[in-house]
Amino acid sequence: MKTILKNFINGVLTIVPILVAGFVIYKSFTFLDSILGNLLRPLFKEDYIPGIGLLVTLILITLLGWLSTQFVTGKIIKLIDRLLEKIPIVKTIYSVVKDTVHSFLFEGCYGHSPWDSNEKYRFYHFRKS
Repeated sequence: MKTILKNFINGVLTIVPILVAGFVIYKSFTFLDSILGNLLRPLFKEDYIPGIGLLVTLILITLLGWLSTQFVTGKIIKLIDRLLEKIPIVKTIYSVVKDTVHSFLFEGCYGHSPWDSNEKYRFYHFRKS
């Protein structure tokens, strides 16, 4: 009886992380696909393929990243950053999100921040390997 219970618990401990990971991946995909997918679905009607919204979202994020490295749009983003940090409630939310993203993406990899004290806003040009 102990062996059966032990095997059952091992099975549960094995399958639960797999199911949770699958669920999170599925929900993330459907959420990201729905961002622009709901706007594209009426345009494509029967030809709509699940994932087009996700693909367009990723392309737009990449385009925004490229635009943020350009001089004029970089200045606009810097201005928006300053404005968001001056609005009382928005400042709190924006600072938390910015610091969280900052800690995951910039600090460990490059040793300095895009928002360090010497330069208010720095955009990274990733090195080609």
